[in-house]
Amino acid sequence: MTLSRLALAILCLAVSAGCGTRENLKPGTTLESLSNDAVVVMGVRPRVRVEFNKGDVQGENVSVSALALTAWPESGYIVGKVPVRTGNEVIFLSAVLPEGYGLRPQYYLPCRGTKALTFETPPGKVVYVGDVSFNIRGQESEVAYTHDFEAAKEFIGKTYPDLMPALVSQPPTPRYMMDDLCRNLRERATIVIPVFVPGGR
Repeated sequence: MTLSRLALAILCLAVSAGCGTRENLKPGTTLESLSNDAVVVMGVRPRVRVEFNKGDVQGENVSVSALALTAWPESGYIVGKVPVRTGNEVIFLSAVLPEGYGLRPQYYLPCRGTKALTFETPPGKVVYVGDVSFNIRGQESEVAYTHDFEAAKEFIGKTYPDLMPALVSQPPTPRYMMDDLCRNLRERATIVIPVFVPGGR
């Protein structure tokens, strides 16, 4: 697979899955302006693009539904609207893509049979779902997951003070992927599995 075809394959993954939200909320956004939408908050280090998809839950498994949110972090956090949950839907972490990902083999996409990080997003809630850090060491890469609600509260309080009453914390529920998002990318991609790091506040 050429580098140009690799980049196109990743872009097609998002386009084929639906539109979703493609930016963070503007600082100072009010609860009233969100209507009944849900908001996802995630700390991200370093500045890499993160994507969330909607997924349908079947027991301990999850299958891809549609793109929910794709954004770059601002001041270390992604704060974006996601579609209102219906039925057995959840939101799950579907991609971590560093800048220039079309020119390098290291990024994260969940493969069939691996565990994806899934979250429930109740309408009208601002849901902190944790922090991810993406580290590249030579040809190896790692996605580490931590949870620091106190730091997230401090950030939301300063940047989105009107959202504070709706802010809740929710650790992820790992579920097995039924779809293979990385099926066309194995020739170039270093597929990594999230590492849960104990601790945090």
